[in-house]
Amino acid sequence: MKIHLNKFLVILFLTFLFKQTSYGQLTVPNYSSCPCQTQTATANWNNVSNITYSLYVPPAVVGGPPTASWGGSSSFTISNCSPVLTSIQYTLVGAGSALSVPVTNTATFSLTVIPPPAMALSSNQFFCSGTNIVINAPIGGNTYSYTGAGAGPTFTSGSPVITIPGALPNWGPNVTVTTVVNGCTLTGSTPISVSPILPINISAPVNTCEPTAAQFPTSCITLTANLPGGVNYQWIDQFGADINGATAFNHQICNITPTTAGVYKVKVYQPFNGLFCPYTASTSISIVATNPVAVSASPSGTICQGANLNLSASAGGATAWLWNGPGFSSSIANPVLNSAVPLMSGKYIVTAIFQGAFITCSTKDSVNVSIIPVSAPLITMPPSVCENQQLTFSGSGASNPTSHVWSGPLFTGTVPATYPNFPMTYSVFNTPVSASGTQFLTVYFGVGQQCSASSSVQLNVVPVNTVSVIPPTQVCSPNNAFLQALANGANQYLWVGPNNYTVPTQNGNAWVYYPDANANGIYTVTAYFGGGSNLVCSNTNTLELVVNPVLHFSLDPRQQLCYNTPVTVEGPAGATSYTWTSSTGYTSNNKDLILNSAQPNNSGTYTLVVALGPCESYGETELVVLTPIQFSLTPFDRTICKGDTIFLEGAAIGGSQNYAYTWNPSLYLESPTIPKQYAVPLGSLNYNLMVHDIACPNYTIGHSFDVTVKQPPEPKLELERYFGCEPLKLNLNSQTQTEAFITTYDFGTGLVVQTDSIIENYPLKAGTYTLTVYSKGKNGCSGSYKYPYPITSFPSPNSEVTWSPEPPTTNDEIVFYPSSKTEPMTSYNWSFLGGFTPGDTNTTSSPSVNYTVDIKNPTRKYPSYGEYPVVLVSTNQHGCIDTVFSIVKVIDELQIFIPNSFTPNDDGVNDIFIPKGTGMKVEGYTLDIFNRAGINVFTTKDINHGWNGKVGGQFAKDATYIYLIRVVGLNGEGRKEYTGYVTIIK
Repeated sequence: MKIHLNKFLVILFLTFLFKQTSYGQLTVPNYSSCPCQTQTATANWNNVSNITYSLYVPPAVVGGPPTASWGGSSSFTISNCSPVLTSIQYTLVGAGSALSVPVTNTATFSLTVIPPPAMALSSNQFFCSGTNIVINAPIGGNTYSYTGAGAGPTFTSGSPVITIPGALPNWGPNVTVTTVVNGCTLTGSTPISVSPILPINISAPVNTCEPTAAQFPTSCITLTANLPGGVNYQWIDQFGADINGATAFNHQICNITPTTAGVYKVKVYQPFNGLFCPYTASTSISIVATNPVAVSASPSGTICQGANLNLSASAGGATAWLWNGPGFSSSIANPVLNSAVPLMSGKYIVTAIFQGAFITCSTKDSVNVSIIPVSAPLITMPPSVCENQQLTFSGSGASNPTSHVWSGPLFTGTVPATYPNFPMTYSVFNTPVSASGTQFLTVYFGVGQQCSASSSVQLNVVPVNTVSVIPPTQVCSPNNAFLQALANGANQYLWVGPNNYTVPTQNGNAWVYYPDANANGIYTVTAYFGGGSNLVCSNTNTLELVVNPVLHFSLDPRQQLCYNTPVTVEGPAGATSYTWTSSTGYTSNNKDLILNSAQPNNSGTYTLVVALGPCESYGETELVVLTPIQFSLTPFDRTICKGDTIFLEGAAIGGSQNYAYTWNPSLYLESPTIPKQYAVPLGSLNYNLMVHDIACPNYTIGHSFDVTVKQPPEPKLELERYFGCEPLKLNLNSQTQTEAFITTYDFGTGLVVQTDSIIENYPLKAGTYTLTVYSKGKNGCSGSYKYPYPITSFPSPNSEVTWSPEPPTTNDEIVFYPSSKTEPMTSYNWSFLGGFTPGDTNTTSSPSVNYTVDIKNPTRKYPSYGEYPVVLVSTNQHGCIDTVFSIVKVIDELQIFIPNSFTPNDDGVNDIFIPKGTGMKVEGYTLDIFNRAGINVFTTKDINHGWNGKVGGQFAKDATYIYLIRVVGLNGEGRKEYTGYVTIIK
C-alpha cells in the first residue's frame, strides 16, 4: 500500500502545478532591409518546450518570391529583391508542450524592402581618344565597380575618384558606377562621348635610287598627308625636328643624298565638341647609294680557243652582280669562261646591283672579247707492231693550220720530223724496239697569236726474244716433273708433249703430275709476246723428259713395347740398298730392325731409306718402351674409432700411366678397384693394395698396411614400457657405467638429457619420441644406440567445463558443456552438489547431496542463488583420465543498477541516464524524471531508451532530479519500484 500511496501523491501534485502555470504568446518582431539584403528573424515563446515551427511565405511579389531558410531552432533568414518600396507579410506557427500538455500558437510579422536613392556622379562628357576619363562618386563605399568603359568585364576602384585610362571611341554612351554603403547597393551613371580614331592618308616615294651627278640638281621627293577636316599640319624630319615652314598638307625635299633617308612624321588636329584632338602619321624614305663600275678581261681581250678568260668588275657598295654575253650569264663579280670557244666572241655587259631596304638600284659597263678557233689533228697509227715488222701511219683532221710538226721516239734518227704537205701517209720498215713510246703531231693557227693544238698516240713495238729452257733434274715416279722456260717480255707460254700433254702458262713453268714411263719424250714450249689490238708475236724451244721407277712401302707409325721385351720391324723386299737411322743413335744397313731386349733408352723414331736405282723412298716408325711401374703414394697404418671415416689412397708412376688397382679385402670399402677410398671400418683388419700396368699386365707391385678400430661403449637400453598417459615416466639405464664417462639421451624433438648413464622416473609430456642414446667412451670413442620402438606419451583430455546461460539465474535451466583438446572422448562422469535436474522427481536441491550422471550434456537448475560445485571426470580413447572442478555462480533473477549522475553534453561519454540490470521483463517497465518542483520532465516505457538530459529540446540546467522506476521480474517476483536521485553534471 505504501508504493501505491506515493504514486497518487505525485500525480496529484503535478496536476495542481500545471493548473497554476501559464505559457506566453508566440512573437516575432517586424524587419526592414535593402533589396536582396538578408535579415535574421528570431521567434520567442516563453514557458514552452519541444517547439517545432512552420513558416508560411506569401506568393510572388515585386522583385520575385520572398525567400526564407532556417538558421536554428528559433531563428531563420528572410529576404526579397523588390526594386520598389514593398512590405511582405509572413506567418509563423509553433507547436510545443507546457507542463507535458501540447500547445500551439501563431504569429505574423512583416519584412519591408526600402530601395536606396540613386548615386550622384560628376564628370566631363567629351574626351579625345586615348585620354583619361575621371568620374567623381560619393564617398562611403569600400570599393566602386564601373561598367561601360568598353565591352570588357566590370572594373573596380578603391577610391571614389575613379580614373579610367586610354579612352576609346566605342566607350559609352554611359559609365555606370556601383558601390555598397551600410549594406545597401547604390548605383549611378554619367554620359560620356569619345572622339573617333581617324586615319591620316600619307604618301611619299619611300624608295629612291641615289641620283647620278647629272641628275642631282633637279631630283626631288614630295611628301603628302590628308585628314578630312584637319587643321594645323606640321611636318617633322627624320631627326625628330619640326621642319620650318612645313605647315601645308604636302612638303617637297630636294638635293637628295643617302642622308635624306629616314622616318618623316606629320601631326594634324581635328575639332571635336570644343576640343582639338591630335592625330599623327608617319612614312619612311629609303635612299639607295650607288657607284660606277670598273670592268676588265685577262689575260687580254683576244685568246685561243680552249683557254680560260677571267672577267673582272668592281663597284663600291654593290651587293650583287649580273654578267651577260654571247650564250653566257653569271651572278658573281669575277666570273671565269673556262675552255673558251669561238662562239663566245662578242660584247660582255656587267650590271652592279645596290640593294636598299625596299628598292634595288644598278650601274653598268662592258668589255669586248675575241676567241681564235683551234682544232686538234687526227693521228692514224696502229697501237702495236712486232719487232722488225713494217709500220704505216698518217696525220689529218686539222682545219687550215699554218704549219705542223711531228715528234716522238719514231721520229728520232732516219724518219723526218717535218713534212711539206698536210695531210700525208708514211711507212717505216723493220721497226725497231726503240720506236716504242708516245708520238706527237702539233698544228699552229693564226699569225701573231700562234695558237696551237696537239694530238698524240701510243706506239708499242713488241720485242720478240729468244726462249730459254731448263731440262728437269732426275725424275722418280710418281714425283712431279718441273718444266721451265723463260723469254724476256713474253706474257703467255704453251707446253705441248707426249700423250696429248698441253699446258698453257703465264710464267713459262709447267708441271707433269704423277708421271710414269708413258710421260717420257720431247716437250715443246711456245712463248707469246702481246702488243694489244689482237697483235700476237711468238718464239719456240724444246727439251726431253726421262721418268725413273720408285719402290713404295710403309711402316707402323707407332709401337708401344713393354719393358725388356724383344721387337722386330721388317723392311720391304726388292730394294738395291737399305739404311736404318734413329734419334737414339741406332744405325743399320740390314733389311729388318731387330732389338732382342727393349729398354726405355731404346724409345725414339726410327727411319728406313731404301733405294731402287737412282730413286729412293723412306718410312718411319716410333718405338715407345715403357718404364717399370712403382708406388708414388701408399696408405699408412692407423688407429681409429668405430664409425670414423678414413681416406685411403694409392698411386703409381711409370709404365703406360694406365693402371689397375685391387684392394684386398674389399670389406668396408667403396670399391675394390679404385685408387681413392673412403672407408668406415667396423673392426680391425689388414689391407693389401695391388697395382699393375694395364698395357703390361705381367708387372705387378703390392703394399700392405693395418687399420686398428677401437670400439665405443655400446648402450644396452631396456624399457619397462614405451607408451602410456602423460606424464609418461621412464627408467633409463644404458648399462655403460664401466666404459663411458658421459651418456646423452636424445628424444628427437629438441629434448636432450645428458647424465652419467642412469635416469629414474623421467617424465615425458604428450607426444611421440624417437630415442637415441649417445655414449662417450673412456677410450675416446663415441657410440650411439637407437631404441627400436617409438616412445609415445598419450595426452590427457585437458577438459574444460562451460554452461549456458552465463551468468545463470535462479530461474534458468542450465546446460553444461564439456570440451577437450584431445578428441575423441570415450566417457564423461559428472558430479553435482545442490540443485536438481528438471523432470527428475527423485532428486533434491540440498547442497549436501551429491548427484552423479554419465551423459555428455547434463542439465541442472538451482532455485536459490549461491555458488555450487561441479566436477567432471572425462576419459579419452587412450584411457587417459582428466578431472575438472568448477564453481557455478547463480544470481538472483532480478537485478538492477541505477547511476546517481551523468554528463549530458553530447561528447559521447556518459550522455544518457538509463538503468541496467538482469531478470527484467520488457513489459511493465516505466522511467519518470521529475525536477525539484515535482514537474515531470521526462517519461518512457522503452527499457532501452534513457534520458538525454534535455527538456523541450534544450539541455536542462545542472541540478539534482528525482527518478521513479517500475520493473517486473522474469521469475515471477512481481512489480518492483525504485526511487532516488540523479545529478546532472556538465
